[in-house]
Formats: sequence, C-alpha cells, structure tokens
Amino acid sequence: GESVEDLLKLSKQTVISLPAMTLSAKDVNATALEGLATVTEIQTVIGNLERENRSLAKPNWLSSYNPASTKGVGGFIVHVSKVEDGAAPSQEALRAFADQQRTTARRNFNSSYTTYIRTTPPVWLRGDIKILDSTLILEGILSTLVNLPSQYKTTLQEYTDLDKTIKDIKSGNIKLPNDITVKELEAEHTKSQNKLIKLRLDNTESLPDQLRNAHQAYIQLTGDSRTYADKITKAIKAAFKFEEQILEEEKKSSADSSS
Repeated sequence: GESVEDLLKLSKQTVISLPAMTLSAKDVNATALEGLATVTEIQTVIGNLERENRSLAKPNWLSSYNPASTKGVGGFIVHVSKVEDGAAPSQEALRAFADQQRTTARRNFNSSYTTYIRTTPPVWLRGDIKILDSTLILEGILSTLVNLPSQYKTTLQEYTDLDKTIKDIKSGNIKLPNDITVKELEAEHTKSQNKLIKLRLDNTESLPDQLRNAHQAYIQLTGDSRTYADKITKAIKAAFKFEEQILEEEKKSSADSSS
C-alpha cells in the first residue's frame, strides 16, 4: 500500500511540514522547549493560516466555522512521521510531579467548592473525599467519647447546684429574684437530669457502637486497621471505667443518705 508520505504528496489539500515536537512524560502542553515546536506553536501556525486563507465566498478547510453552513468545514490531520524514545523521568520525579498535581487539583477544587457549594467533585477525587469524611467522623466520635466525662461532671455540678437552690427556696432559706420563677428553675433542673441520663447512655452504648462502626468504615476505605485501633480500645475501656466510678459514687451517696 501507499505510505502516508506518498498520499500527502498526491493530496490537493494544503500540506505543512511542522518542526519536530517533543512531548515529555509529564507535560504535553510544554511552552518552553528549546528549538522544538510546542502544541501552542502548532496552534498558532494553524491559526495564522486560517486568517490568511479566510474566505466567506469560498470556504475551505481553514475557514472559520459558520453555523449556517457546514460546507467546506473540516479540520486538520497531524501525521506523526517518526517517534524516538527519550530519556524517561525517574520514579521520584514522576511521584513528586503527581503529588504536586494532586495538591494543585485539590486546592482548585476546594476553592471552587467554596464558591459553588453544589459542584460535583471529579471522579478521581471522590475516593480521597470519602476517606477524609470517614476520618473526620471517626475522630469526631472519638473526641466526643474521650471528653464526655468532663461534660458529665459539668452537667452534674449544674444539676446539684439547681437541686440545692430549689430546696433552699422552698424551705425559705433564700429569696428568689423577681425575674426568675421556681417553675423555670425546676425546668432547668429536669433538663440537666435528662442530659445526665443521655450522657451515660452515650458513654456506654451509643458512642462506643458508633465508634466501632466508624472504625470499620474507615478500614474498608483505607485498609488501615492499626492507626486508630489502640486509641479506640483505650477510649471505650475508659468510658466503662467512668461508668463504674459513677455507680460507686451513687452507692456511696445513697449510703450516706440512709445513715
């Protein structure tokens, strides 16, 4: 059969020999390749030819696109006559470049997402987003469980103070300010009591279960079963130990009341 070169010689179409062009493994849109044509330069050459050959009367393959008529509208073909192997970049260079591209893409995505909240993330970024979401959920639950004893103690102090205040008011030991009613204090007292009950349930049931489930979801996404394992075990063990302390204090308080 005939070669592409032979067909080009016989072609009645405009044929242009472009200078040699090098494409690196990292950037196919290089703009500074010494002595060689770049993609931008090729586009510039074709753009110049289009302007030079522009004709509304006689459309040709370089004419501007006319939506009213597709006659004569085509394109161009770039024939690669020779390919030579170049020096391959090192694994370190490729890895560094890939990391830099990911970082840039994430920054651009985060910036766009801030402006356009409903933007759908690209497919290649969704895996990273799922892992980040899973990590944030896991660390959030873990932090809540670890800090629960402090929250419980604060709420217990509020409950105790309200209990004492209400008893003192009813016994006449203290006078209630005009802008506060006993009913309001009792409502706050009940609210604190319910919060204490919920915190204890969260401490021994809800949060440990949520933490285990979140950890499993994290492992399924990352394959990492070690990073949080010890922290989770210690947090759950500390949670049940704190519940034992509460029970001991309740028994002690009950014994003191009985005596």
